[in-house]
Amino acid sequence: MKNVKIYNVEYILNELKNCIKNKLPFSLIRLGDGGLKFLDCVLKGKINKLNSINEKEGIPNFKIMSVFKLWQKYASEANFIDSSQVYYNNKFWSRIKGPKKKISKETDYLLKNWKDIYFNSQFNNNRYCNPEVNFLMCIRRLDTKSENLLDILKNKKICIISTYRNIGNKLLDLSPYIDTIRVVKQYENQYHNNFRQVCKILRKESNNYDIFLVAAGELGRIYIGLIKEMGGRALDIGSIVDSWITMKMPVRLQYFLIISYSNPLEFRYLNRAKKYLKYI
Repeated sequence: MKNVKIYNVEYILNELKNCIKNKLPFSLIRLGDGGLKFLDCVLKGKINKLNSINEKEGIPNFKIMSVFKLWQKYASEANFIDSSQVYYNNKFWSRIKGPKKKISKETDYLLKNWKDIYFNSQFNNNRYCNPEVNFLMCIRRLDTKSENLLDILKNKKICIISTYRNIGNKLLDLSPYIDTIRVVKQYENQYHNNFRQVCKILRKESNNYDIFLVAAGELGRIYIGLIKEMGGRALDIGSIVDSWITMKMPVRLQYFLIISYSNPLEFRYLNRAKKYLKYI
C-alpha cells in the first residue's frame, strides 16, 4: 500500500497549543497494537480473544459493539490517530518487545495491516501520528528551539484520567492547577465501576480545563472522544504515566529513550535513536 503522511511532533504540538489558546476542541487517539487487536477481533468475530481483552480492559461482552461504534465515531473525528506504518518505512526504529526481542507474529501482522483494519472499521480520518507520540512529545530536543509538551502544559489547568491516585503530585512543578479522575486498574471491571460516572463528569467539565491527559486503557479512547465532542481538549498519554510514577521506561523503548537527568517528566534519545530525529 502507498505510504501515508505521518504528522511530526512539532506540527501536532503547534496545533494543540493553538487549540488550547483559542479554546478549540482537540483530540489525539492512539490505538496501538492493543487497539488493532480489539478491532481485528470484532471484525473477524474472534469471540475467545475478545473475551480475554474484555476481561482485561473491563468491557462487558454485551457492550462490544457499542464500544466499537464509539471508536468509529471518535477516531474519525480526532485531530490525529496513530499509524504503525512508521515501524516499516525506515524512518523510525522497529517495534520490538524488548531489547533484542522481536514482537510476536500476531502483533507484526496487526501492525503491518493497520490500514486495512482501519478501513474495515470505517475510520474516516487520514491525519496520522506516530504511535509513540506521547513519549516523543516529552523529549527535550537539543537540535531545535521548539517547545515540547511540558512547555505547553506549564501553568495550564489540567485534568488527568488514570489509575494512579497520586499522579497529580508528580506534576505539581509543572502546574499547580491539576485535578485527577481515577479509574480502576486492568482486570478490575472499569466499565462497571467507572465508565458511566466518568462520562457524566466529562459532559459537565470538559470545558473547565485547558487539557485532559488520558491514560485509561481501551475505554479511555471513548473518554478522549467525548471530551472533544463536548468542546474540550484531550491527549492520549497512555503508559507515559507509568514512567512518571515508576521512573522506568517501557521495555520496548529502553533501547532508544531514557528518562532525563534534569527533569523526570522529560525523556532524551539514546545514540541509536538519533538518526531518526529528522523524521520525528
